[in-house]
Amino acid sequence: MKAMPYISRRFKQDTGKTFSAYLQDVRIDNVCRLLANTDLPVEAVANQVGYTDMKHFHRLFRERMA
Repeated sequence: MKAMPYISRRFKQDTGKTFSAYLQDVRIDNVCRLLANTDLPVEAVANQVGYTDMKHFHRLFRERMA
């Protein structure tokens, strides 16, 4: 299907980010909001926004929050 490369390219042109990077930013923003406004543990919050691999989550979180 030829539409996907166009959509991916257009998304990056419009946002300055790949879709994956954008999705990670949205997820990390949601993690920060949930951690600040709930008493849920970090692992539960990470799972709630779509991260099941905690090692991967911790690495991304540190990179994005640095």
